Parts: sequence; structure tokens; C-alpha cells
Amino acid sequence: MKIPLIFFLTFLSFPFIFSHAQGQDREKTMQVIRDVTTMIARDSANAKLYAGRATLYQMLEDFDAAIEDLSWALAYSPEDPERWVLYKNRGRLRLQIGELQLALEDYTEARRLNPESGELCILTGIVRYQLNALTEACEDFRQALSLGAEEAKPLLAAVCGE
Repeated sequence: MKIPLIFFLTFLSFPFIFSHAQGQDREKTMQVIRDVTTMIARDSANAKLYAGRATLYQMLEDFDAAIEDLSWALAYSPEDPERWVLYKNRGRLRLQIGELQLALEDYTEARRLNPESGELCILTGIVRYQLNALTEACEDFRQALSLGAEEAKPLLAAVCGE
């Protein structure tokens, strides 16, 4: 029996998942988006502005807009040593909306840029599991554990029987 994706999303308690922006909070968030959009109009190559606006779009659950802004942030930050975080965040959004192959590509690139991250191994393993690549998913979970990510233990047990 295949473990539902929600198990993994709940298990990892993604720090970027925000409570639904409603009412006054939603309007405040939309106003900040408008303000950041104005700043982007003045400084259109500022990757940090796009990344910040992507976070705001996530709060409003506008994942397509958040993904687009993260793509712009990546385009404008080719030399940023923290670029892997942008790939990780875009991958999480793509996983959340079911774009599994694109999520895998983002996580793979994030791992290339930050090969010592157990969290990225876990995330890659979750996507591979969802794509029915169980052997590769188990390898990712084992790699995560070898990098010190203890969170991989229950995943190894549940998915790989270890």
C-alpha cells in the first residue's frame, strides 16, 4: 500500500507552510506584495525581492506565483552561494502542487549545490517515492541518515522496511 503524500508533508512539518491568510491579514499581505512589486519595478534584477515576494505568495497559497518568483530569483542570482535554498523552496512548492518531476529536478540541483544536506536527501527521497522509484528513495533516505538526518529513520522503516 502506497503511503499518501500528506504523511510526508505532515511528517516534515515544512517551515514554509503558513496559516491561511484571511481577512485583514490577507489584505495586509496583498498590500506588502504590491509594495514589493513596486520595488521590483525599480530594481528588476534583485533576486532577494523576488524571493521575498515568493514567500508572501506562499502565505496566500498562490503557489504558481510563488514558483514564478522563485524562478526569477534563481535567474538573477547565478553566483549566490545560498542559491540551493531557492531550489529547495521551489521544489517544495512543486511537490505540494503535484509537479513531481519538476520537484525532483529542483531537489537534485539543490543537492548538487549543497551535498551535505540530509534534509535535501529526505526531500528527494519523498519525491522519488511518489514517483514509485523505491530503490532510489531508500538510497536517498540512507544517505540522509548517513549525513546525520535522524528524521530519515521512520521513513526508512515505513518505505524501505529497515
